[in-house]
Amino acid sequence: MQDKPHWPHGEVGTLQRVWMHPRLGTCLFLFIEYDGITYTGSMYFDDPRFCIDVYHLVENCVGRTVVEIGDVDVSSMI
Repeated sequence: MQDKPHWPHGEVGTLQRVWMHPRLGTCLFLFIEYDGITYTGSMYFDDPRFCIDVYHLVENCVGRTVVEIGDVDVSSMI
């Protein structure tokens, strides 16, 4: 499969929004803007409680770059 030339690579963009569907208790949707385009990603978890914990953590990171979010210390969540 060949990469599309306009798709971002690496830790780029800024988190614009995080959303958790009320009926999908183990899935988060992330909306990241890069170069004027919004991209959507999802994260799935086995544990609904942990999913909510991650949701609150990431929700506090809205407006931060993906690089900054990647540097967040999550050791207290384990």
